[in-house]
Amino acid sequence: MQIKIFLFINLIFFASCNKPRDKTIVKVPAHIKSFSFQSEAKFFYQDVEFGPEGAFFNNNTNPSFVKINGFKKNIGNEFNVSFWFRSNGDPKNSKMLISVSDTLNKLKRFKFWLSGRRLTGIFNSNHLWAKGYDYKNEKSKAYYDSYKLDNGKFYFLSLNVSMNKIDIFINSERYQVFNFIKNNEINAHEFLIGVENNQNGYINQYFGTISFLKIFPRNLTVNEIYSANKEKLNYFKVINDAHELKKFKP
Repeated sequence: MQIKIFLFINLIFFASCNKPRDKTIVKVPAHIKSFSFQSEAKFFYQDVEFGPEGAFFNNNTNPSFVKINGFKKNIGNEFNVSFWFRSNGDPKNSKMLISVSDTLNKLKRFKFWLSGRRLTGIFNSNHLWAKGYDYKNEKSKAYYDSYKLDNGKFYFLSLNVSMNKIDIFINSERYQVFNFIKNNEINAHEFLIGVENNQNGYINQYFGTISFLKIFPRNLTVNEIYSANKEKLNYFKVINDAHELKKFKP
């Protein structure tokens, strides 16, 4: 009888330990760069419209993008980039959200985009959509397990990028995590937003809106991501509620 009581107490104890903990509001650390994208600022841009909802990237003939640089002294192999975004248009096309370049080594890169309404990307030679991160392989289970995002709805995206892991959060909940066997060194010198640049010019144009972008010199904790999300949550909730109501209008 005593053994049964002991086992029962231990069962309750371990169950309580494994219970998900509520997130708490904490102070968000200092950022390196912060842009609301509601108006022009100290960055280079082309064919982008700025307004109350953020920077609108169109799908015209001219490439639409924002370029932010000047990170050589204050960002390296670990950083976080967080922003709100809303995708428009054909969800089947690949739409580049951010393309991070290492200007000292062109082989080092981090690119992150929407494809089929799922989030995916490339980190150096690791193709996150492919089995074993090898571009020669078919799409991975991790890619298909990632849930699809609603076209026309704002989401808060937070990316923790480090040498051996990429942790992706949507609305402060973990979307997907990719662990690497080999360390991926990168110096994040330049952020190109809305397109990627290769030998053929600017390609994979993003069609949609990006708002309130912040770049941090380190990874954020879950509570810090939750707190960053809460900062503009009510603002975008009003916009998302209006988007949902449109679905029911004749």
